[in-house]
Amino acid sequence: MNTSREGTQGVAIGVALIALSTLLFEVLLTRIFAVTMWYHFGFLAISLALLGTATSAVLCYVYPERLVGERYRENLTASAFGFAVLAPVAVSVHLHSEMPSLDAGVGFVVAFGAQLVLFFGAFTLAGLCISIALFRFASQVNKVYAYDLVGAAIGSVAVVPLLYSFSGPAAVFVASLTASAAAFVFARPLALRRLSGVLLAAILIAFSLALLNDRLGLLAIENIKSYGSGSVQTREAEKVFEKWSPVSRVAVHRPEMQHGQEVMLLTADGGAPTVLRRFDDHDDRRLAPLDADSRQAVHALKRGAKVLVIGSAGGTDVMAALRSGQSRVTAVEINPITVEVVTGRFAAYIGDVFHDPRVTLHMHEGRNFTAGSRERFDIVQITMIDSWAGAAAGAYIFNENSLYTLEAMRDYWRHLEPGGILSVTRYVAWDEALRLTNMMVEFLQTEGIRDIGSRLAILAEPFGVMRRATVLLKKGAFTPEELGLLRGFAARTKASVVHVSVPLREELENSTAADNMRRVIALPLAGEARAAVLSRHRADISAPTDDRPFFFFTGRLRDAFRPDPTAHASRRLAMPLLYGMLIGFTLVGLLVVILPLYLRSGAALRSTHHPTATLAYFALLGLGYLLVEISLIQRLTVFLGHPTWSFVAVLSTMLCASGIGSRFSERLPQAPRSLVAVLVSVATLVAFYVLVVYDQFIDLMWLSRSLRVLLAVAVVGVPGFLMGMCFPIGIQIARRRNPILVPWGWGVNGAFSVLAPILAIALSLNFGLKLTLTSGGLCYAAACGIVLAWRRGAGGSDGEEPGRTTA
Repeated sequence: MNTSREGTQGVAIGVALIALSTLLFEVLLTRIFAVTMWYHFGFLAISLALLGTATSAVLCYVYPERLVGERYRENLTASAFGFAVLAPVAVSVHLHSEMPSLDAGVGFVVAFGAQLVLFFGAFTLAGLCISIALFRFASQVNKVYAYDLVGAAIGSVAVVPLLYSFSGPAAVFVASLTASAAAFVFARPLALRRLSGVLLAAILIAFSLALLNDRLGLLAIENIKSYGSGSVQTREAEKVFEKWSPVSRVAVHRPEMQHGQEVMLLTADGGAPTVLRRFDDHDDRRLAPLDADSRQAVHALKRGAKVLVIGSAGGTDVMAALRSGQSRVTAVEINPITVEVVTGRFAAYIGDVFHDPRVTLHMHEGRNFTAGSRERFDIVQITMIDSWAGAAAGAYIFNENSLYTLEAMRDYWRHLEPGGILSVTRYVAWDEALRLTNMMVEFLQTEGIRDIGSRLAILAEPFGVMRRATVLLKKGAFTPEELGLLRGFAARTKASVVHVSVPLREELENSTAADNMRRVIALPLAGEARAAVLSRHRADISAPTDDRPFFFFTGRLRDAFRPDPTAHASRRLAMPLLYGMLIGFTLVGLLVVILPLYLRSGAALRSTHHPTATLAYFALLGLGYLLVEISLIQRLTVFLGHPTWSFVAVLSTMLCASGIGSRFSERLPQAPRSLVAVLVSVATLVAFYVLVVYDQFIDLMWLSRSLRVLLAVAVVGVPGFLMGMCFPIGIQIARRRNPILVPWGWGVNGAFSVLAPILAIALSLNFGLKLTLTSGGLCYAAACGIVLAWRRGAGGSDGEEPGRTTA
């Protein structure tokens, strides 16, 4: 085989380009799926990419001479160019297809399944480039694997400026451009002028289409996810503004009348609608609806207050605070495009509320901003912050969840002045308000406060399917005067009083939901009675924590396939989709990857020492790497203060550090003793993170952003460097045992990587992020046990296995 330095270098550069293109395409799909369907499908794009890589390894194993033989350059070129063409074609088919609603059952599965075939084909072509290179240059796997990881790291960084400059669909052409560039690099030694000209033309065409797409609308969002007929999601043609960012795609729709007031709906990823209210002339008739909004009850209790509004969105809460006579408003909004909308193009429409001298607007994640602030506030207000949108990292990150945890309550509490009030509004349906109430009760318990009932007040909107409850938590007991003001406010706004201390019996709402909230408040703070009531409830209403921060997912594991039939489709089908895909991808991995490897093994399987243990080693690496990566991304999101920062800092650092580790591993003996040392180091480091480091991030959020990024890079980079050594050293050892183990190892590693994103979400939802990280560490510990078994099976020798030849 040609393993010259020149040949390897050119292939390695091409591998880096195709890895960049693949990761870019993978992340863009998570963003597009978040708009056209739901962010639940973000992990599907990730798993499809990994499945395509695993399938390509099987193809190289089944057809070694055809794919990895003397014509490997032509195959590399054709695969890269095929991906460059098929990626935008697959996206075009998806965008131009009118998808059935998520709850359409078989109809949705069939329609979407047909599209997935195209995406799977694209990822398989991209995976072929990497698989062919790894197998052709197996003796230099450390170098090729390093370029693969570093290219992916560059892609994870590049996606951020791209999504600020282009729409998600337009950026697909950038992925096509880099894939065409990879094909050009692969084809250079072939010295075919006509082929080089075609590939250069493809690069120029992809570049032009990326620049012109958003103007011409070649790839554009036409059909988006549907909540049901008549909802905002059916009004895509009525939008007057659209812009993408790594956080979400924001659209503003034409004005309409809502409750007697003119508003423009603003959506994030086609959902989570908020409103831009027309306040342009500050006419009292236009501002009057604010006075009747039960979500603004906190302003009836205080005047001249310092207010922190988390999730300021279109400015309704800010305007309500100013209208109530509050002295200063600090507004925090995570989405940069929303900030641009309310301070730029539509600022005049909403009365230039964010340009009022009493208002300061920060583009930041609300929880992180609060924890790092040195100010204290009289009011902290969080009104219906639930973007239901995956950020740049797709299903890895749900930024809204960190706002509703016990630790978040602590951060808000610490930044309240004595007598200050935290106001949080959530839906009564789906037991959101009930879970919020229980979380506040448990928080007060952790603070050693006993008179819990006197610190809480709850008002709810008039009865309706989508009604909301506002839970007020005071840093001190509510006074009789404040309760009188609250009752008067409820009477004016026709709100229901769910709970106040020392109430008149006839003024409390009589409903099951209200009874449940009062029961949670009145239950003993500890003991079997409280635990029994919480466990018997139909949904999980336990207090979320930073380790298990999934406030919106109230389903229990035992009911995964028995969801509440009355719940919204996005909630009702989330868990069946997750666990169904976990089962589905397990079966697909067995059928597409594992089974062909064993069926085609023949004499090679019988002549290889402990092949199953060797394959198990690579399977554990595939699982362990992503379990560690995903848990660290989620944890560091809160610490760094923005999902985009977390995505760039964690993912790119881990991939780049792993690439450096792969190159560095060349300096180590390619033997089991080296591998044992590295694996023990990884498992020990993960254990140290779980036991010592993991819970300390939240206490360090007061550090400057630059210091937090540097700390995150260090925390992620060290395990990334070590984990990057495990695969190439393992491949070199396996290659000496039998060259046929190289495609086996790569294919099985990819197959189990397919399961990792889904498994990580399932573990985190049910058992917590810390257990997910622990599981990743245990994978490396188990892999270490396998390597020790190799040594024992070889009589303790670290050298080549007797009777085996080197490829």
